[in-house]
Amino acid sequence: MNRSTSQEVKPETKNNNDLNRSKSSTLEFENNSVINRLDKIKGEGNDYFRNGKYAEACDKYYEVLNEISYLSDKDSTKYKKELEELEILCRLNIANVKLKTEDYDLVIRECAKVLRKNDNNFKAHYRSGVGYFKRGDYNKAESHFIRAREINKSEESAQSIYS
Repeated sequence: MNRSTSQEVKPETKNNNDLNRSKSSTLEFENNSVINRLDKIKGEGNDYFRNGKYAEACDKYYEVLNEISYLSDKDSTKYKKELEELEILCRLNIANVKLKTEDYDLVIRECAKVLRKNDNNFKAHYRSGVGYFKRGDYNKAESHFIRAREINKSEESAQSIYS
């Protein structure tokens, strides 16, 4: 009993779509793990900040920034947006630390990096305004406070300083 068929029986293998989905899922898991790990490090920095350990807080924020820089150079994933948001948060946190330690040049520098990515960032404009004000550059301070107020008209901090 010899049956002739035109179909060959092939061993079961995953098709390309399954493989791509599998690679995508693995990459997604890896990227989520990296983002979660970096977010945890940022959280450790926040804990240090709340406890007045500003140098340690800054070290944690810079650790996250260094990792983000490495990942950005290495990979162009769909998680670039999440990494950029995390970078902005860390730079704003560094600026906040530097306000506490009265390093106004670094406040201004970190906020400028944020504003290059997002000119509508209230905190960056507000903290820049404080930095310039404390340095005695009242014109630049004024322009940042005005911009902060335009971005967030309900924010009392900016309004009370420049009203």
